[in-house]
Amino acid sequence: MNTFGKYITIVASVLLIASCSSETKVTRGFYYWQSGYFSGENKNQQLFQTLDGERLYLKMFEVTYYDAEGAIPVGKTNIKLED
Repeated sequence: MNTFGKYITIVASVLLIASCSSETKVTRGFYYWQSGYFSGENKNQQLFQTLDGERLYLKMFEVTYYDAEGAIPVGKTNIKLED
C-alpha cells in the first residue's frame, strides 16, 4: 500500500470513529397542514404537548406561479392566534 492509500485509510478511520461517538439530538416537530388553525383547539394542543413537541410548522400560504409576475404567495389559511 502506498503512502496516499495509508493516508486515506487513516482519515477514513478517524472520520468513522468521530461520527459514531457523537450523540444526535432529535427535535420533535409537527407540520399543521389544515387550512384553519385556532390556538384554542385543545385536542391539537394536548397532542403537541403530550408528544413533547418543540416546533410547530404552520401552512401560512401556497405559492402560485403566473407567467407575467412569477411566483406569488397566496394566503389560503384562516389562522387565529389567542392566548
